[in-house]
Amino acid sequence: MRLQLITTLYLIAGYCQAQELDSSGVKIQEDIEVNFLMSYYDQDGNHSAVTGGVGTESLQDYAGALVVNVPLDSTKSLMIRGGITYYTSASNDRIDFRVSSASKKEYRGDLDISLTKLNKSRDLTSKLSFGSSIDVDYFSTSVGYGLTKLWPTKGRQIAVEGKFYYDSWVWLVFPQELRGTERAVVPSRKRLTYNLAVSYFWTINKRLQAAVIIDPTYQHGLLSTPFHRVFYADTAGTFLETLPLDRFKLPLAFRLHYFAGDLLAIRFYYRYYWDTFGIQAHTFNLELPIKFSPMFTAFPYYRFHNQGAADHFQPFKQHQIGARYATSDFDLSELHSHRFGLGIRVSPLSNLLEVKWSKRKYLDFKAFELRFSSYSREDGLDAITISANTSFVIH
Repeated sequence: MRLQLITTLYLIAGYCQAQELDSSGVKIQEDIEVNFLMSYYDQDGNHSAVTGGVGTESLQDYAGALVVNVPLDSTKSLMIRGGITYYTSASNDRIDFRVSSASKKEYRGDLDISLTKLNKSRDLTSKLSFGSSIDVDYFSTSVGYGLTKLWPTKGRQIAVEGKFYYDSWVWLVFPQELRGTERAVVPSRKRLTYNLAVSYFWTINKRLQAAVIIDPTYQHGLLSTPFHRVFYADTAGTFLETLPLDRFKLPLAFRLHYFAGDLLAIRFYYRYYWDTFGIQAHTFNLELPIKFSPMFTAFPYYRFHNQGAADHFQPFKQHQIGARYATSDFDLSELHSHRFGLGIRVSPLSNLLEVKWSKRKYLDFKAFELRFSSYSREDGLDAITISANTSFVIH
């Protein structure tokens, strides 16, 4: 399931990054704003969890999303985001013994709706959100509520948002050789996730902005994947991946944006991560937006991630039969990774494209953003991502 979310989350994160430290707070747009996002993701490696930590990880992912922000009046706005993902996965094709001529193909659709209301007298914004997504064998739904408080004269802002996710397998998919056996058993088909995100932003001076973000998450239910295999060192045959039913995650992040001049900005990000699976991780991200003209901006970026292994991880045939929990998913292994990328943004001062379809309605081109990144992990997993965002305004 993680692989299906990679491109969409990466694309949305890149689109939102420029807005995260907006000291003016949450604003209700006067015009309808439309963003059309597309991305392509391609990866390959040789440590598939489907086949016990060995075998191809080849995957191609195509994602598209439409985000529409509609002002309802001077204090309320409605945001609707719908997306669809199509992917082919050679590793998922190994769930069965018979490998098809084409890789396994699946679709995923998602829909998110949020209502934002601004209390102008108190500089307080509330947000209520609902979301759902469905795969061929998996269903997820969420509900969230958040508050954002702004102190305009002090350049300070605090945001608190809580979310609840309910995930369930529509039907459980086991490795072919285990179906109908006593080994094809899991304790639940559901997973509950409780998340609380707290962010504090402040403007230090005209050039420097900072933020601190804490994002604790608690999960309960089926945290393993039913079709992930595990092979033991001293026992023949296939076993299912087994993980604890509870997991607590605690990320703590710090952001710093420095405007070096009219042409250059520096965006620095650091995150420390800890969870009850035994993983500790450090992530560094640096982005350097360079404004070549009022219309054109380029932003090279680099991300480094380093993590320790989960307590329950062992490579192929390294587990001992007495272990209570076992996984050979290299996402939970000790690793470090690098991501290099380049983005460009075209944002005209005057609209390059304007379409009128009624006496009072115009559609104006606002901006176009294109990103490319190359990802490499020490275990041999390599990937590329190409994403694009086109923004329009209807007024």
